Amino acid sequence: MKTFFEWLVVIWTGHATSTFMNCNLPLPANFACTEVFCESATFSWCAVPGAANYVLLFRHVAGNTVAPWQMIDVHLDTTYQMNYAVNNLTPGELYEFALQLECGNVISSKSGISETVTITAPFPCALPVNISSIADSVSATVSWTASCNQQQTWMRYREVGETQWIMVMATGETYTFLDLPPNITYEYNINACDTANSLLWSDIKTFTIGEPAFQPNIIVIVCDDLTNKITGTTGAPSFVHTPNIDQVALNGVSFSRNYCATPLCAPSRATLITGEYAVSTGVSSNSTQPNFNMALPTLGAKLKQAGYKTAAVGKFHEVIGAHGADDWNYSLESTVNQGAALIKFSLNGGIPKNAGNDSIITKVLLDTAIALVNKNALESQPLCLILLPRDPHTPKKLAVEDDNYYEDDLIIFGENTQHYTDLYPSFMYDLPNKYYRDEEQMDSLLRDQYKVMTYLDSRIGELFAAVATNGKPTMIIFTSDNGFLNTEHGLYGKKWTLKESVEVPLMIWYDAWFPAGETSNLLTGNMDLYATILHAAGVTDTWSDGLSIKDLYDGKVKRPFAYSTMAYTTDDNASELASSRAVWDLNFKLIQYGCSSITEQFFDLQNDVQETSNLINQPALQPLIQTYREAMSTRAAFFGDTLPGTLLNCFVVQNEKAAGKPPIKKDSISIYPNPAVAMVTIRGMEEEGVAAVFTALGKPAGYFKGNTFDTSLLPEGIYFVKISMGDGKIIIEKLIRQ
Repeated sequence: MKTFFEWLVVIWTGHATSTFMNCNLPLPANFACTEVFCESATFSWCAVPGAANYVLLFRHVAGNTVAPWQMIDVHLDTTYQMNYAVNNLTPGELYEFALQLECGNVISSKSGISETVTITAPFPCALPVNISSIADSVSATVSWTASCNQQQTWMRYREVGETQWIMVMATGETYTFLDLPPNITYEYNINACDTANSLLWSDIKTFTIGEPAFQPNIIVIVCDDLTNKITGTTGAPSFVHTPNIDQVALNGVSFSRNYCATPLCAPSRATLITGEYAVSTGVSSNSTQPNFNMALPTLGAKLKQAGYKTAAVGKFHEVIGAHGADDWNYSLESTVNQGAALIKFSLNGGIPKNAGNDSIITKVLLDTAIALVNKNALESQPLCLILLPRDPHTPKKLAVEDDNYYEDDLIIFGENTQHYTDLYPSFMYDLPNKYYRDEEQMDSLLRDQYKVMTYLDSRIGELFAAVATNGKPTMIIFTSDNGFLNTEHGLYGKKWTLKESVEVPLMIWYDAWFPAGETSNLLTGNMDLYATILHAAGVTDTWSDGLSIKDLYDGKVKRPFAYSTMAYTTDDNASELASSRAVWDLNFKLIQYGCSSITEQFFDLQNDVQETSNLINQPALQPLIQTYREAMSTRAAFFGDTLPGTLLNCFVVQNEKAAGKPPIKKDSISIYPNPAVAMVTIRGMEEEGVAAVFTALGKPAGYFKGNTFDTSLLPEGIYFVKISMGDGKIIIEKLIRQ
C-alpha cells in the first residue's frame, strides 16, 4: 500500500476560454487527481462516448503569473474509466491541470476545457511503505519498502509512555535494535528525508520485547573425521568402549541421517559458526580460509548479544577464531596439526606457545573444557562451549594411558570395501597412494582410532561429571566435522560425497526438547546446528541456510532433500579429484561429478544402504532420476552453489574391473560356497592354519574344524572369517550366511 501526500485541489466553476469550440460532445465528468507520489501525479475521469482522443493540459502557476497551457496527447482505448500519470514534475512547483477531448481526427475539432485541478508537486521524499516489525526477547527488526529510491531512512523509537525519542539512521530496508530490555513495549516510526517535517513521519507502530527465553548452558563437541562406525551406539565393534559418548544418545536423540554440507575440515567449521554453505562462507577447501566472509553473522557474536558467555576450545582451522573477541569471551586454539614434533596452543588469539608433543592435545583441551564448566557454576551468565578435539584424525601420537587398548581384538574393515567394477568415475581408482590403504595399514589406523576415542570418551565422562556438578540445565550436542572413507569402496579419506564421507554422527541430549533413547531418520545437517543452538538460546534465526532441528523434529518445517557439495581448488592438494555434488532423500541419492562428460551415480537407499550399485543407466528409472537432477539444480540455485569446481577430463567407466589398489589382501584364500546355507570350505589354507568366525560387530561366532565350518548353526547375516596362517600372516574374508 502506498502512502499519499496531501495536495491542494482547486476546482474552478465554469469553463476556461478556449479557441477550440468546434466539438459538441460533453466535457469529461469527474476529472480529478487521484494520487500525488514521487514527482508524479495521476489523474482520472469518466470516458465520453464518441471521443477520439483526450488532451491533458497543464501549466505552471507562480503567484499572479500563469504560464501558457502545454498539451499531452492521451491515447487510451478503454470505454469507461480513464487514468493517466504525469511524471517528472518539478518538486515544490504549483501546477494547474485541465482536460480537453477531440471529437475526430481533425486537430481543430476539440471540446472546451474541463474544470481545472491545481496541485503542488511533491518533493522526492515519500514515506516508506509495508512497515512491519518482528521481536524476540532481546532484539527487534523493523522492515519496510523504500519509496522513490531513497538510500537512507531515519527511524526514531522510545518506550511507550516516554516523551523523548531516540533517533537512528538506517541504510537499506531493515534495521535491528539489539540488547533491548525484556517485557517492554516500544513505539517507533520512520521518516524518509526531512525529520523536521511532522507530515513526513509515518504512523506510529509498536513492538514488544518478550519475556526472556530460558537459556540453558550449551556444550557442542565436534570431533575430527569421526564416522558412524567408531562409537558404541552408532555402529562400532562390540569391543569398543565409549560409554560416556553413548550416554548422549541414550538420554537424547541420535540423528542417523545427519550429514555435512562439505566433507572437509575448514569448510565444515565455517558452516558450523555461520549456518551457511561454502559458497556463502567463502571457505570451500582447506586452503581458502582467507576468503572467509567476515560479514556473516556468526554463532559466537549472536550468542554474546543474547547474554551468553562464549568459549571455543580446540582445532579452529583458521576459521573458528576469525572474529576473535567479537565471538568468544575465551578461546584456546590447538594451532599445530597432529604428527608434529611440537604442539602449540594460542590463548585468546595470542602468540602460540609450545606445549609438548601431540599426545597431550586431548588432555589439554578437555582439562580446559572441564575448568570452564566448573567456573561457570559460580557465574550468572549461561555458557556456550564449542569443544573441537582433534580425535580421531590421523596421524596421532597416542597418550600413554590409551596406547595398549584393543591390541588383541579383531579389526573388521566394513561391509563394502569392494571396489566399484561398473559405472564409476574414471579417476576414482587412478589416484595417488594417499587415497588407498592396504589391510595392514587399515588394521593399525582403525585400532588407533578406537584407542584415541576410548581415551577421549573417558575425558568426556569427566566433562559430563562437571556438568552434573554445575547443576544448570545443559544442552549437549555430539557430532563431527565430516565423515571418512576407511576403505569403503576401496577408498581412503574424505572429500567425497559418498555415504561414509558425508554422513556424520549427531546426538542431542536436551530433556526440554527431546525424549531419551530415540533414533531419528530426519535429514539433518551441520548447517542446522547454528539455527538449533540459537533456538535454544532464545534467538530466532531468519537468515542462515540451516533449519532448527527442534522445528524439524516437531514437524514445523520440512526438508525433502539433503544437499552436500565438495568443490576443490587447485592449490588444495586435491586437484586430482573432480568436484561433486549430491542430493538425496530417504529413498534415492544422486551424485554428479565435475567431469568433462556427464558422470553420475544413482543409488537406491532402501535396498542399497552402502551405495554399492549404480542405477544411473536403468531405463525404467530415468523419469525418477530426472526429478533428482531437478532437485539438485533447484538446491544449487537456491544456495547460490553455481561455481564449477575442479573439472577433470573424466567419464563413467562401464563394465571394467577396477584398477585401483585393493584395501584388503586376498592372496589365494577363498571360502566356498559364499553365500552359504550349510557347510563351507576354506580353499588354499595351509594345514597348520587356524580360522575363526566373527559377527560384523567383532563378536566371536565359532571356529573352523580344519578347513570346514557349518554355517547352518549361524543366523542369517554378514560374518568375517579371520584366518591365521602358519607364517604369521592374517587374512580376513567376508562370509554371507543366507
